[in-house]
Amino acid sequence: MHKIINGILILIYTLYSFFVSDGSEVRFIMVLTIVLIFSVVLEKKID
Repeated sequence: MHKIINGILILIYTLYSFFVSDGSEVRFIMVLTIVLIFSVVLEKKID
C-alpha cells in the first residue's frame, strides 16, 4: 500500500514539475502535504 502511494506522489510531482514553472509551488507543497497526511491516516485505518 505504501509503495503505491509513494509511486503516485512521485508521478504527480514529476508531472507537476514538467507543467508548472511559475510561483505556485507553495500551494502545490501544501496540497502534497495534505495528501501525504491523508495517505498516512488511510494506511493506519487499513492496518
